[in-house]
This record gives sequence, C-alpha cells and structure tokens, in this order.
Amino acid sequence: MATKNDMKNLGWMLLTVLILAGCGKDDDPEGDLTSSTGAFNIAVPQFGQFPVQDVAVSPNKQYFAVKVNPLTSTTPRFYYSDDAGQTWKEFSSANNSFARSSPKKVTDDGLVFLQVEHAYYLYDGASVAPVQHPNAGWLDSAFLDDAGNLYYFVNCNCSISSQNKLSLRKRGETAFADISIPTNSSAMDVAPGGGIFFINSQTGDLHKHNPASGEWTVLAGIAKGLPNKKQLAAADGNFYFASSAGVTRVTASGALTTMPFVGAMTNYQNPQEVLVSPSGRVFVLQVAPNGIYEYANGAWEVFATPGYHTNVSGGFFSAAIADETVYYAGSAEGKLAYGLVEHNLDTDEKIVIGEALVGQEATLSDAIETSNGKTFMILNGALYEMLSDERLLPIDLKQSTTLSTLYEDASGNLYAFGNNVYRSSDGGATWKEASIGFPSYSGHSVQQLSDGSLVAIAGYNYDYYLGGTGFSVPKFSAYMSKSLDGISWSASSVLFEGGSQYVTCIDKEGILFGVRVDVNGNYQQFNQGIRSDDGGQTWKEIEGKIPDFVGHDGTLFSVKSLGYVDGLSGKRFIYKWNGKEWLELPSEIGQSGQLYTISRVHQLKNKHLYFCTTQEAFKSVKTY
Repeated sequence: MATKNDMKNLGWMLLTVLILAGCGKDDDPEGDLTSSTGAFNIAVPQFGQFPVQDVAVSPNKQYFAVKVNPLTSTTPRFYYSDDAGQTWKEFSSANNSFARSSPKKVTDDGLVFLQVEHAYYLYDGASVAPVQHPNAGWLDSAFLDDAGNLYYFVNCNCSISSQNKLSLRKRGETAFADISIPTNSSAMDVAPGGGIFFINSQTGDLHKHNPASGEWTVLAGIAKGLPNKKQLAAADGNFYFASSAGVTRVTASGALTTMPFVGAMTNYQNPQEVLVSPSGRVFVLQVAPNGIYEYANGAWEVFATPGYHTNVSGGFFSAAIADETVYYAGSAEGKLAYGLVEHNLDTDEKIVIGEALVGQEATLSDAIETSNGKTFMILNGALYEMLSDERLLPIDLKQSTTLSTLYEDASGNLYAFGNNVYRSSDGGATWKEASIGFPSYSGHSVQQLSDGSLVAIAGYNYDYYLGGTGFSVPKFSAYMSKSLDGISWSASSVLFEGGSQYVTCIDKEGILFGVRVDVNGNYQQFNQGIRSDDGGQTWKEIEGKIPDFVGHDGTLFSVKSLGYVDGLSGKRFIYKWNGKEWLELPSEIGQSGQLYTISRVHQLKNKHLYFCTTQEAFKSVKTY
C-alpha cells in the first residue's frame, strides 16, 4: 500500500514532468484523430545495456572484438564485428575461465586472441578454442603476430634461463615447433608485420625472429639499462620502454628520447598500456589518475578520461590503436559513459560506435530533428549528433557545461541551453557560446516571439519543510531572460521566487502559462492552470487543460501523464487545442520502465511531433 510520502513523491514527479516552450494560436489537426494505433515511431532507439570494458581492433580497422559488462550482471559478454563496428554478434566459450579473459589482438583477417592471466584463447569468427601447449606452465606468455602466427613462451620460473622454451605454431598449422632462443632472453612483444622480439636482460640486445625464414636478427645493446617492465615494438619503427618513471623511445640505431611522468601520473606503478600510431604519436593508459595521456609539446596531456562502471573497479577501461585511429572503451566523452569511441587522430573527429553504446543509467534530456534533417540529442548533459547509421558523434563545446534543452528558431539557428547557451548557425556543423548576460540556471523553456526575439525561462524547485511537522510543500522560482540576436541576453527578470506556482510555457506573444499547486495534506495536486498577460506580474486562473508546449506554428499542446493514483501506471496522452476543444492525439502512448519519463515534446517545421523520454524518442507518423 502506498504511503503518504509515496503519494507525495508521485505528485511531485507529475509536477516536474515537463518544462517546455510555448503556447499559442489555433490550428486544426491535419492527422487522423480517430486512429488508435501506430501514432508514433521510435526516432531515437533505446540505448544498450552493455558498457564496453575492453577492446581490440585489427590493423586494417575491419575487425573488432569487445568485452562488455552488463549493468545488471557481473557476467561479461563478448561481441565481434567484421564490418568495422557496423554490426555485432556475441560469442562465448564453455570454458570456465574464458569469461575472465580480455581481447588482446585481432588480425587483418579477423582472428581474435584473448587472454586471462596465463591462459589463452583464439576466436576465428565462428568458434572459440583454448590454446593448448604440451609443456604449458604457470607463468607462460603467448603472442599472436599480425599474420596469425602464435608464439608460446614457456617460463620455467627458475634461475636457469636456458630452461625457458619458445615454440611457434604457424597460421593454419596444429602443432607447435620449438625455436632456439638467445641466452638470458625473455619474450618482449610481437613485431609489426609479424614475428617476435626478445630482449636480453644482460646485454640489452633485441633479437627479432622471422617466422618465414626462422632466422634471428640482432639490434645490439639498444635496450641496455632501460626498464624491463612494459615494452612495445611500435608501428612507427621504434621501440618503447615504460615504467613508473615514464616512457623511453629507442630508435633502431639506439637514439633515446625520454618522456618522464610528473605529478599525479607517478601514482601508479606502471602504465597499463602504451600505444603508438604509425606517425609516432605516443599514448599511455593510466589507472591512477584514470585516463589516456598523449605526449605532446614535451609534456603529457589528457587525451581521454574514463567512465565509471559499478562492475569495473575504478572505472578501468582499455584502448587500442589502428593506423592513425585510437579506440577507447569506457570513455566519458562529454559525460557519456561506457561507450566505444573511435577517435581519428588526423581529423580529431570522435564517433561512438558499436552495439553497446551507452549504459542504461544514461539519461536522454532532449532530442530534436532539425529542419535540415539532422538529429541532435542531449545525453547525460552533453551534446551529440546521431548520424544516419545511428552512431553518435560527440560534439565538443570546448567548455564543461550541463545541457538540458534544444531549440531551433525560425531561421534554422540551433540552440543548446543549460548552464550556458551554445548556438549554431550552420546546421550544427560548428557551435559557439552565446551566453552573454545569461543566468546560470538549468531546465529552460525557450520560445521565439513574433518580433523574432528569443525568451528563455529558467526555473528551479525545492521542498520547503514545515518545521517540526514532518511535512513539506513545494516551492518554485522562475526567471526570464530575453535576447534580440540569439547571442546576448538581457538581465533576467523575476517571474516569482519561492512561490506555489510553476511556469510551463510562453506563447509567441509573450503570454505565460503555468500551474498552481494546491497542497492537500501531504499530496500535491496541480490541476489549476494559470496565465499571465503582463510578463508574470499578475496571474489569473484558466479553465480546461494546462498548456505544456507550443508547436512550431504556434499550436497549443498539452501532455498528461497518469500515475499510480490514476490506476494507469506510466501512461501518457498528448492533446491538441483546435480553437474550441482539446483533442486527444492517437494514440495513448504507453511506455515501459520508469514512470514520468517525458522530458521534451517538439513540433517540427513539417508539423510532425517529436516526443522524447529519458530513454528514447518518438516521431509521429502523421502531421498535427
């Protein structure tokens, strides 16, 4: 049975469903109001539930393997793509330890190499097979080169280095063949283009094995005195040695370049990953402080920061590099957690790819389809463009901000409102801050008046507790600011402060509409509409439904959400004013999941409705 507090909270949620722009002129609906089905199609799909934890990419960027961790489970899943991340399929193994493995390498023909501690697996696009070596030990290491040749290093974990063994299983073969290795050597890394490098811990010699000829070549002494912690034979033709002190680059001729860690970057013992592009751009992945760092202009700079996942301690994530593109998982690009980001180093373009885009915890605050056919959305307070293939392109506004509302004016200028205002006059290609004089409040209702000016209403609400009684009443404050050019804003005027009424919208003539809250015990009811014809100085009651938003052409709409008290949990209805009465649009919009999730409704210039919840967006089939 619902408690008084439960009823209070439900009523409060109902009150805060919509802060939407506008109200206005009469217009007859163009759609068929008698239809009861098929009124809306999903325009922006519900986001996936599987945050990416680890990623591996083939050098040709054709094949992907990712490990994801569902928010609702501690059991990870593995996904594979053979078309550059456009489509994905799940793969698994009956082996008990497989679930703890991570994809480490993918070849240009799609062979995936996975590792958990000192156990290894291969996935060929159809099935998973463990790597079986006849002399396997506890401290073994295995490597897959670009050609799909499998090197297996048996570490005896003893003082007699000659007892260490190296075997090679060439691509397409089933048996391992032993390879003689230099004295005092241990496995270092596979070589770009195939083969494996060994490092002599005493002399610093680098020995490279050619799987085709079986021969070793030697680069004498170039690694002498360098840390034997994490090494990389990079695509730029150089070698990289990393420790807690930093990264050292060594050329084939022995020339050294040091890249020391400073400050907080020395907190962790060693970098988790060292990544180098073919052009020589150097990156490290650190756990403390979490992030990917690039060495540029003589210092380490933040390249990307991790997201947070409750099933991954510390929000740890992984990265991979292919050609001049970095792929990183668990990224918090613009506060979008858990995504798989493709970051082109040549263009600096970032695109979220993969089936597992966003965790279920992500919130869709607003989405809009613009007059030029583009779709923009606000996820977790950050701005994204949804591309035609449903990939997300993060839009870097060059400043930390939290967004809540999108708006398009009659001239096609786009606005993103939050703590600041951002404006695009070229269809969303570029964005500039337009916040001069703008009040720093979120949750804005926006309207373009008949004179071409823009009005933004910023409001906030809070519970005012009646001392010693255990009861509270809602209080609201609202402010209005105006812009003649969409860039500079007038000083905000006070509509009301700490009152019991709430602004829902403003029409093109500047008439304000809102709702008055009546307190009945411990439950709020807000079925009394109000309006102001003088900019909020005085208010009068109105009959009928409460206007919630205005269409692009000025048409008046109302949204009703029914909750527990109505016996219709989570149902939403949209109504349109035809000049005489409110008409229910087809049809009842039922939404599974959380109650009261409507965040925005727009009427597009072509008179389709765009309906946004916290998880997905709908577009009307017909025009209204």
